[in-house]
Amino acid sequence: MFKTPASKFDFSSLAKDYDSWYDTPLGKRYDREEKSAVLELLPPVKPGSRLLDVGCGTGHWSRFFSSQGYDVVGVDISRSMILNAQNKGLDKTSFMVANASSLPFENASFKIVTAMTSLEFISNTDFAVAEMLRCIASDGSLIIGTLNKLAPINRDRIVKKKEPYASAHLFSSEELRRLLAAFGPVRIRVSVSEEKHFQVQPLRKMWDRFALPWKQPTGAFIVAEVRR
Repeated sequence: MFKTPASKFDFSSLAKDYDSWYDTPLGKRYDREEKSAVLELLPPVKPGSRLLDVGCGTGHWSRFFSSQGYDVVGVDISRSMILNAQNKGLDKTSFMVANASSLPFENASFKIVTAMTSLEFISNTDFAVAEMLRCIASDGSLIIGTLNKLAPINRDRIVKKKEPYASAHLFSSEELRRLLAAFGPVRIRVSVSEEKHFQVQPLRKMWDRFALPWKQPTGAFIVAEVRR
């Protein structure tokens, strides 16, 4: 399959059916957990707050950020994904094709920049993170959401060479922390989206929520924040 130089996987072939995962019972459950983790780090909205959603795909997360009150600009390197997002007619959102490593915005253009399940597919992660931070105004935040390589569901996907996961560079919470630490203090939360975790006691769920240095969490989704 053709891959653009900036991306580890070409999502164009998945654009039409990409959102179908969120319509399944398991997808809805994971989605709730992921959004709960993001909300722990997402700053309160102030009037006129602009948010840049990098690697927005079909606009799933852009819709969520707009629902929180942000004016959202979504960018993705896949034209097919952007066309899908634009066809949804979402309020307070706009979409455009753009490369995460060369964002077409002035310095300090956004209060928040996010990258939800996109960093693991970007070829030059260091450069892309620096570029995202360039677009953030003072006292703004970069919020990264990635698939956890230690999660059983993600390990299984990789072992079975299931795409697009097999082409991705997945992170553990500590690997993501080390990547982002060069840019400032990092806060991390980890979702508890494994099926078995929905049947365990609250203390176990709390244990997996935080990225403790002596225990690598295995929840499926990692969220990290760097303040500018």
